[in-house]
Amino acid sequence: MQKKNISAKKYFISDGVEISESARINCDELHIGRKVVIGDRVNINCKGKVYIDDCVYLSHDVSIASKSAIIGEYTKIHNHTSIYGPNSIFIGHNCWIGQNCVLNTQEKLTLGNGVGIGTYSSVWTHGFFGELIEGANFNVIEPVVLEDNSWLFGSNNVVFPGVTLGEKSVVISPSTVTKSVPANRVFAGSPARDITEKIGPAYTAIDKKKKIDVLIKALLGTLKGKNITFSFSNLEIKIDGMGEIWFDLLDKNLVSKFSDVDKDLVVFIDKVENWDVRDNVSLFCLSSKKYKKQFTNLEILVRQSLNVVAARFNPFV
Repeated sequence: MQKKNISAKKYFISDGVEISESARINCDELHIGRKVVIGDRVNINCKGKVYIDDCVYLSHDVSIASKSAIIGEYTKIHNHTSIYGPNSIFIGHNCWIGQNCVLNTQEKLTLGNGVGIGTYSSVWTHGFFGELIEGANFNVIEPVVLEDNSWLFGSNNVVFPGVTLGEKSVVISPSTVTKSVPANRVFAGSPARDITEKIGPAYTAIDKKKKIDVLIKALLGTLKGKNITFSFSNLEIKIDGMGEIWFDLLDKNLVSKFSDVDKDLVVFIDKVENWDVRDNVSLFCLSSKKYKKQFTNLEILVRQSLNVVAARFNPFV
């Protein structure tokens, strides 16, 4: 049965979805994944397809008015953000977009996985206003790409048309980005300039032991904060009524390792050689940052505990 606040020729809404009665969705084709939350007065008005993956959160007064919109799993878009323009927007998994941002889609706008955009920032795919008949020099329409794990840090950053932010790059506010930023570099200023040599790179590699320490600290912190009953020993977290979390298994034959385990498991491992495991086992690979999605309650708890700072994993397809 068609919902009163949804207008679509074809649509599919998964289990556990919360859509405010004051929200409005109008598009040609709609897909909403599991446990999505769409807040008060959200307005989505697209001519084409709208695809919202699992566990996406759209806060109140978010507006999306583009040709089409794809939003990856566990992405959060906070209140009063406006996404608009005649072209399409693609937002990857695990993204975080702060309140009162403007994302323009006069041309195609692409956000990779794990992209962060601080509050009151804007990303522009067009720049024009001066009269062409008078010889205006500023008239540009070009796509913009924010690659995986790039970050507009702080508030009031502006990204110009045609810019690409490289993977794991950081722009420090308040900055105006007029040219592309290389991967793992830090830019700041107006116009933004490379300051990596002054303050260091955006990322420095850490070993596997340190990675596991980060995971354990984040997960234990969440469990304690939620008053969830658990025990931790020998690199295993056992959670009452949910299952177990294992770390640093190096067995090559994972199928036989898990074949007799009937409880839900989340397993963090350096390299996964075989993704073919039972439905109760969620594998998380540290080297590829992929995970085998089973959507168990334990897996969801782990994903929400690690996002958005401790660790971001993307679904293995």
